[in-house]
Amino acid sequence: MTWRAPADRFVGRAAFILGGGPSLTAEDVDRIRGRGAVIAVNNAGLDLAPWADVLFFADGWPRWFGWNKDRLHEFKGDWIVSRAAVPPSDPRLVRITHDPKIALSRRPDRVAGHCGGSSAINLAYLMGARVIVLMGFDMRGGNYHDDHKAPPLPNAHRDRFIPALEFMAPELEAEGVLVLNATPRSALRCFPTVDLEELLTVDDLAAIEADKYRRIWERAEYRKISPGMMEAERAFAVCQMAAGQSLIDFGAGTGRATAWFQDKGLHVLALDFADNALETDVPYLSACLWDMPCVEADVGYCCDVMEHIPPEKVGAVLAGIRERITGPVYFRIATRPDKMGALIKSRLHLTVQGGEWWRRQLEAKWQLVDVIENNGRDLIAIARP
Repeated sequence: MTWRAPADRFVGRAAFILGGGPSLTAEDVDRIRGRGAVIAVNNAGLDLAPWADVLFFADGWPRWFGWNKDRLHEFKGDWIVSRAAVPPSDPRLVRITHDPKIALSRRPDRVAGHCGGSSAINLAYLMGARVIVLMGFDMRGGNYHDDHKAPPLPNAHRDRFIPALEFMAPELEAEGVLVLNATPRSALRCFPTVDLEELLTVDDLAAIEADKYRRIWERAEYRKISPGMMEAERAFAVCQMAAGQSLIDFGAGTGRATAWFQDKGLHVLALDFADNALETDVPYLSACLWDMPCVEADVGYCCDVMEHIPPEKVGAVLAGIRERITGPVYFRIATRPDKMGALIKSRLHLTVQGGEWWRRQLEAKWQLVDVIENNGRDLIAIARP
């Protein structure tokens, strides 16, 4: 049976693809552990990253699979994905079909590309990654190891591997996927090159998300409706706010709701990391919500924000809000997929869960959680210490 790549597995995460070029080192591979999803191609998934999410190989029997079938147990990740039909020697071993004639497959059961590395890039895209980092893509011949029993034919990189990646590159760009080549002295020129050291000095996920929201806030359609303004009056009443109190608007966006609270006499602060979103004259700090500055307030306001947070960061964001607010926090959280992300070919609602799931997350951080509405579209709740 053909495997279908899960479309949401890498959403909100950078994906690192480990090729087999001679520049790939164990030290560099160790440095990316925990920094994103990882697809290791061929021996990289056995020798350097047995903890990767996916071990991918293109050649079946008698080539790579035949040489390594007795080593597959050394890989500890979730999936062993083959482009070739091979005997089911491991319960995690699945097959995905291959079409080398197309530039990029958008079908979850098929990959394009010529070499295993290009097909692994396609797989990362199918699994939801929108930032992909290449390592060991030297494209000059040779491997980081000496175990390749049948290396590529002379000029295969120049005549086959690189053209397939050049064919794929504009399709990935059209889909809103950023591919970065972190391979030193790579012969592959169709993707922007980056220094791995510089890349790892930043929170790549925060940078990815900030860039996405800067792009969506450039669209006039996204500014038409302010969910925060729709809830501001009710939040003011049910939280029993009063002039002179302080309030932080987490994920303030345009700042319209922040300005409304300011007009009511509150001392406000808007937090967001999309600097081009703000359109009101309110105190503002540019900040990632899972890495917030040390600020405090009496009341918190977080409207139509939490569903945008990557799943692995939800706990950190809620904990950060809890630490900074001494009184009640008003939440409105959407429980359905978004539609506006299609404007930039990116998914905006990254954590789509039901109201009960969100209630449990709030109760894990606050002693009292009062649910005002749980209507199948949104959860509206007040969390109190």
